[in-house]
Amino acid sequence: MIERQRHSLFGRRTAGGASPPADDVHVLPDRTVPGFSPLPLPAADESTILGFPVEEPEADDASAVAELPAEQPAAVPPEPAIRLVVLPRADPLAGIALVLAGVAAAASLWVPWVEGDADTGSSLVVRGLTAAGSGLVALDRSGLWQPVAIVLGGVLLLLLGVLLFLPSRTHRVVGVLSLVVASGATAGVLFLMASAGWSTARFGPGMWLAVAVAALGILGALKAMLTVPRVTLKHRGRARR
Repeated sequence: MIERQRHSLFGRRTAGGASPPADDVHVLPDRTVPGFSPLPLPAADESTILGFPVEEPEADDASAVAELPAEQPAAVPPEPAIRLVVLPRADPLAGIALVLAGVAAAASLWVPWVEGDADTGSSLVVRGLTAAGSGLVALDRSGLWQPVAIVLGGVLLLLLGVLLFLPSRTHRVVGVLSLVVASGATAGVLFLMASAGWSTARFGPGMWLAVAVAALGILGALKAMLTVPRVTLKHRGRARR
């Protein structure tokens, strides 16, 4: 009885039953975690990013990158085939007006400016320049700055009028200078007329010539300033002469 119990403790069955043969024992397969292939470790001289190896582009990819076209520059719009060209030209009308103003100033030197007075324009200018040598205050007190301003202004207008006969793209600069000079002559004429009480009864030939200097100077200066430049159309393909 004791021997039977010992056999039962070691897996043997009690009497009356036979133990199963060893071939009938079924062994369960090993249950493991689904397998995965571990990442290869990078070599010592291989470039990595955060510990992972960097995949370098293959030769075909590198050649494809090298063959990419460079960025094209912005297209420049073509220049127009026709352009405006300013033609140099003279301004004879303005030049004639200024020259006539200078001639009138020169003619006023040989005739009296006031009726019944023997003093000509040349004597008045000489006396005025003598007073100007003592200073502008002495010239103002003498009351002779008006003939000096008119005659000298006429001479300057004559020189500026000659420049208007030369071809130029524009004569506005000469026109502005002429206007300044003519304004000084006009101021002298107005002061003389005011001193005569705005009466033309005492005007001599020299005084009328002085009025002509102021009027012609203003007209010639405005004509030179307001004249529009002459332009023309020119093809770029034509050769310059």
